[in-house]
Amino acid sequence: MPVGTNKVLFKAVKPVPTATGNMAYLDNVNIETCTTPVPQGASTQYDVSYTTVADLVVTGTNLTWYSDAGLTIEIPSTTPLVIGNTYYVTSTDNGCEGAALAVLFDPKAGVNELMLSQISIYPNPVSTTLTVGGVDKVDAVRVFDAAGKMVLNTKQTQFSIAHLKAGVYVVEIKVDTAIKREKIIVK
Repeated sequence: MPVGTNKVLFKAVKPVPTATGNMAYLDNVNIETCTTPVPQGASTQYDVSYTTVADLVVTGTNLTWYSDAGLTIEIPSTTPLVIGNTYYVTSTDNGCEGAALAVLFDPKAGVNELMLSQISIYPNPVSTTLTVGGVDKVDAVRVFDAAGKMVLNTKQTQFSIAHLKAGVYVVEIKVDTAIKREKIIVK
């Protein structure tokens, strides 16, 4: 199996019992490796406007949220956020659920909160040009689609997104050691 494989799906067929006995054995075992990537997002997030799990900035396919590391207690995306709690999210693609991303909801996120609070992204929704305000210079601005694929990478504070299809994207802004992520809607 490839390195990093987190889950394996076993499918087995038990043959029909014969008159000579009811032997329990497996024949024609098919092993499929799960290659669904882990969702993308910061492992510690906080914004005073976040109220539910759906507000956490995470990208992936068919996201499922859990309240426990064992992924046994599924929770709806409308679950209210509690400071200090860790939430677990997985992506599912072609019936294969990948490994989880753990997200701690905590105001002590370890980055310069004042700097992050001054950064703004506008307009939102946007159709042609996106602007990063509140800072003179950025180290990087990256835009990710809903599947977590980077579709734009720039160091500009104003740039065209006209080439992007309509939908929800995540903008990641890096200034020094601080990183801010925000959802945008492209019209």
